Amino acid sequence: MSGFRIAEAMQESGFTKLAATLAVQALQAEKLIVAVRESSQYSQGEEWIGFKPTPKGAEWLLSNQSGLQLRTTQRQFTPIDEKDIPF
Repeated sequence: MSGFRIAEAMQESGFTKLAATLAVQALQAEKLIVAVRESSQYSQGEEWIGFKPTPKGAEWLLSNQSGLQLRTTQRQFTPIDEKDIPF
């Protein structure tokens, strides 16, 4: 996953870019993720830096699945009643 996508996902969850930077650095320091050079058909051959779990990181993820949110929550649709419309 690219560093940009990590920061973007964290911001969507309410965190700052600084929080994303600190999280990536902490995970690298614990040797849970490693930076890798990546390229894809979508980047037209240009390389970018991505991050992937190390064997230690993958082991941690597998051991701690019960504490991870593995499914997105579905939003509840609340119907609007005519009484809710102010005009």
